[in-house]
Amino acid sequence: MTAKPPNTSTLASTTQGEAIARVTFDEIRDSSGNLVSKNSVTFDKTLNLQGTAGANTELWIRDSLTIFTDVTSDASGNWSKSFDFNQGFMRYSLYAIEKRPPYDYSSRYIFVLATETPIIEKVTGKDGPIESGATYDGDSLEFSGYAPPEMEVEAFNGNTFTGKKATVDRDGLFNLTFDGITAGTYNIKIRATNGKESSVFDFRVVSDAKLILCQVSDSQGVIPEGDTTYDDRVIVRGYGQPGEDVQLRNNGSLIDGATATARDDDGLWEIELDVTPGAYSLTAQALYGDGEISEPPRNFTVESILKPHNTRVYDSDGLIEDNGSTPYNHVIARGNAAPLAQIWLKINGVIDPRPEQTDDTGKWARLVNNLNAKTTYTFFAVANYGDNAESDSWTITTG
Repeated sequence: MTAKPPNTSTLASTTQGEAIARVTFDEIRDSSGNLVSKNSVTFDKTLNLQGTAGANTELWIRDSLTIFTDVTSDASGNWSKSFDFNQGFMRYSLYAIEKRPPYDYSSRYIFVLATETPIIEKVTGKDGPIESGATYDGDSLEFSGYAPPEMEVEAFNGNTFTGKKATVDRDGLFNLTFDGITAGTYNIKIRATNGKESSVFDFRVVSDAKLILCQVSDSQGVIPEGDTTYDDRVIVRGYGQPGEDVQLRNNGSLIDGATATARDDDGLWEIELDVTPGAYSLTAQALYGDGEISEPPRNFTVESILKPHNTRVYDSDGLIEDNGSTPYNHVIARGNAAPLAQIWLKINGVIDPRPEQTDDTGKWARLVNNLNAKTTYTFFAVANYGDNAESDSWTITTG
């Protein structure tokens, strides 16, 4: 309990001319020796506190609730104390007080210890705080933390601005509320107007009732919506209720054996699916609750590896983009087809009668010379086998 100094009328009497030594708290300097004025902001945790008291007087340095450290004045009554303020970023209201009666104490020295770099201190959901990397099943979160006082901060998901921003209060605290959060993965960071950013806070939102089929991949990576794969196996991934089962559907019909259990930690599920040539429209159905079906469908087409594909055109500088241009009058056409077979190269609708042999992996290449300047050329590979299927086209223009 902090004792207050007695009333002036009850102080011990002094002889005429004898001065009563009073406790003062004169100044604070940071680790570089710069003055931290009263009611100012410092970003330095290591501070030197200075003041005066009676000679050889033991003092506490404290606020209304906490004793931070102690110090003893020297024979001249001066005191100085270097202290690391690891108690946190906040407004401090310190005073020095004698350890023994009459408990004289100084006026308060108020300052704010803040951080130049935003810090996400706590993220609170519907059931309390969550940790980075957690899975969350609510639709609202509050981010709180520290940043430079009275500076604006903005929240980003990866490098995308979320639209959420706030002004840091005078004590260096900010709060940002995220409402209407939908299922997905989030990588939130806080950026201040000084350009400094917090560490990333990762979390995944999995709704109790939301089932997601988020991607279909082949050996080349994620298959874009509506695109084509030449593989005979794909991997389907999504999210559902942790610990519960899901089953794939194609064009509205359940696929036998295509089931998986969503992981307990984040709700991720994954199914390897053997595919044959044809059109696919995949959804996932929950084998729990009311049997929810994911939306929208993931559509792709499986084509036979025997069909020519991946027809591309290169010049001396590398791949020429589709509908791109080249300064050269000679190029190399390349692609894939059935292994150890033959293709014809078709340019602007005309088939070169000379066949090109594919190697044991199905790759082929053809040097094309004497292209006319400022002319557009469209290349196809035509199978010299089966039903003479054609590849997709690749178009270039010469300079």
